[in-house]
Amino acid sequence: MWRHGPMKLRTASALGQSWAAWIISTVDRFTMRRSYSLTDYFQPAFYYYKWRMSFMYYPRGVISSMVTCFNSDGSVDLAGVGENIKFQKKAGIKSICVLGGTGEAAAMTVEERHAVMEETMRHADGLKVTFGVLAGKPAEILEDIKKAKSLGADACMVMAPPFVRPSAADVENLVKYYATAHQPLIIFNTPSRSAFSMSADLIERLNRIEEVVGIKDSSGDMALAQEIRVRCPHPYGLLTGGDNLYFITRALGGDGGILASAAAIPEVCVALDEALEVGDYEKARQCHYAIKLLDDVLYTASHPVPLKTAMKLRGLPAGICRPPFTVITKEHENQVIAAMRQIRKNLDGIVNFVEEYPIG
Repeated sequence: MWRHGPMKLRTASALGQSWAAWIISTVDRFTMRRSYSLTDYFQPAFYYYKWRMSFMYYPRGVISSMVTCFNSDGSVDLAGVGENIKFQKKAGIKSICVLGGTGEAAAMTVEERHAVMEETMRHADGLKVTFGVLAGKPAEILEDIKKAKSLGADACMVMAPPFVRPSAADVENLVKYYATAHQPLIIFNTPSRSAFSMSADLIERLNRIEEVVGIKDSSGDMALAQEIRVRCPHPYGLLTGGDNLYFITRALGGDGGILASAAAIPEVCVALDEALEVGDYEKARQCHYAIKLLDDVLYTASHPVPLKTAMKLRGLPAGICRPPFTVITKEHENQVIAAMRQIRKNLDGIVNFVEEYPIG
């Protein structure tokens, strides 16, 4: 078990079932609080709750949103997947998200996605791994979740289905369906991709599902982020999907972010996070504005093509993007290159970049 919610305890007797029901009801009361009274510390259920919480996966910090590498003929470059993970480790990254918003999963077959999952786990020792399960029909997504679980992934990221314009109740029931795999789930609120914007009410209800461990909010709505933090207190991973909102999200009590820029400049993202941890806000601001330089040119067209351009500038494997993405204009490419070089200049002597992959 990873989250709060009704525990499915099986006991051998009616007495045992009655005792378990009392424990469950008491534990559930603890989960709805943000603080505890002195009398709570004399209740066995309180310590059971705290013990159980110590085993759950709690997404936090910088989580790199990884690209999927493709060869020039369009085939998946599994060796490149492994090399990028090794680079992330050298840069100090502790968590990665594969097949997420930058992973082009919708352009891949089930077999290709599973091959990328397997290759990721071969290199993921010491990392927390979240797999995006964002493509396909619900039954296919559930199979991807089960595959990720069988490989030992820490979590899967799910979102509202695109195109069909579901109701809030539809989304809630869908997440409950995904939860039947008993794998920790991160909710992906991405109105621009799904045409569905999750309300604070829905997010709060989803938080009551035991398998839901956090949310990646890519709405850009900081009022919503604050409401999520109020309604979904720790332990619950409040993550931003906006690279230029990481600093702000952390300042408001958020836990971290799943960041595309970390695929190209993980050292800067790690330095920002570490500076925030120790209260070095001047360094944090320098890193924030460096990340913003890249973020400003990543999403203006054909994401993740600009991100792969930034990675290639460092000699990292990235390859082409699959259709519908093709190439970006020469002007856009030059903007990406200029941003990367300016980042290197601005942070010279402030951030240590991985020497094997210099910014050209």
